[in-house]
Amino acid sequence: MNVLSGINENNIFEADDYSMHRVQAINLKTKMKVFVPYFSKEGLLLLGSSNEKNQEINLNNDVKKLPSILRNLIDNDLHRDMGTSLEQVQKYSSYYVSKKYIAQQMSKAFDYIDMRVINKFFMKIDEQDQNISKNIYFFDKNNLPSCEGVKIDCKEKLKDCNKHCPMKYGIQNCSSCEKINNPFEKVRCLSKVEGCRSTQEKLLYNCHKKENLCVAANTEIEKICEIQNLEKFSVCREKKEELEFINDEIVLARLSMNYSIPSSYAVQRLRRISFDASLSTIEVTRNIHLSMESKISLLMQYSHYADINCSFGIDQEQLIHSEFDHVDQKRTLPLITESLSDGSLVLSAVSKPSFRSTKLKNSPYEALIKNKDFSLKCTYQGMPMKPISAEELLEQREIPYKLNPMLAEIELPFEEEKLSFIISPVKLGSDILLFPTLEKKAIAFSRQAHFY
Repeated sequence: MNVLSGINENNIFEADDYSMHRVQAINLKTKMKVFVPYFSKEGLLLLGSSNEKNQEINLNNDVKKLPSILRNLIDNDLHRDMGTSLEQVQKYSSYYVSKKYIAQQMSKAFDYIDMRVINKFFMKIDEQDQNISKNIYFFDKNNLPSCEGVKIDCKEKLKDCNKHCPMKYGIQNCSSCEKINNPFEKVRCLSKVEGCRSTQEKLLYNCHKKENLCVAANTEIEKICEIQNLEKFSVCREKKEELEFINDEIVLARLSMNYSIPSSYAVQRLRRISFDASLSTIEVTRNIHLSMESKISLLMQYSHYADINCSFGIDQEQLIHSEFDHVDQKRTLPLITESLSDGSLVLSAVSKPSFRSTKLKNSPYEALIKNKDFSLKCTYQGMPMKPISAEELLEQREIPYKLNPMLAEIELPFEEEKLSFIISPVKLGSDILLFPTLEKKAIAFSRQAHFY
């Protein structure tokens, strides 16, 4: 008995937002292990079972009771398992298969499947919602660098005047004649020593002269330097007073940012489908893989205040990859039945449109603020100001709700999804078709069912 048609592609799964990516074809043919013929006035009845079961009947030597006992046993079993009676089955020349058995066989066939569907570009942000702009402020004029910083260290401009003349020149550099006993040699030695002393004294004098000139020049250089420092300090204070702070703040720059999602996809992998015993619900087990590519474009426009210079070190465009996996997600859906024009019976499960809140790994916002170059560095009159950090440039609370994907927070949309299973008519011989109908506890196959 071929219960299910070959299942492939959209025969089982249908959703407007998802397209079939990969699927394995499934056929479900089932066979009764035991068939027992039952003869009565109405004709032949074949009783089939998927489980072999022997039952002993004690007749107490009264064979005449056997037909009644068998009929009652069959009637009770049909009522318990199929929700029908022996009379009903024989009246319409039908056969019944219990829902429980069909559910077990279908669940076994779908115990492991690898059906994958994909939704490309599921994350989209309208162009008018992609931009963020904000002014970058500096607060409190008193927080500007002190004008003492414009002064230079005058000592660094002074020349090295040495002041080591007595160590380099002097009579100590001339030799002694005390150990010479020869009077002629001693006279010649004393003459050389006298010339040496004269030369050393002259060199020492010239050295001191140069040192004195150097010291005098340094005094002048230091005096001029101090005057220049005072002038710079005075000019700095005047400019500082003239710098207009409005409400104790001044605009240093304007940050403009564009956030877009060039690529995204969601892959559902249906891994298992199980049917409840009454064929009223199915449980679908699936894995979901999400992938998102983010692009952040940055532009810093400086206010160009005099004496304030700023620089922004980060590249103008950032590409960030985020993803997440939901493993073994389960959902239970009700099954509804529908008869097709060809007599087939369709079991369908339709899920309502929904959203799943998801937090992806690798937040674009966190990747941005962790970039060491995402900061604004400014100087005032050449003096470094306190850098403005990434968190100060763009606080998380400043990201609007429509740009939540930048925080890796997304609402994964699911449009209406439909899972369909076709129970086919069964053909006997060349021209007899038995059509399925769904009963309380069974699926009945009969020639008349299609014409109701």
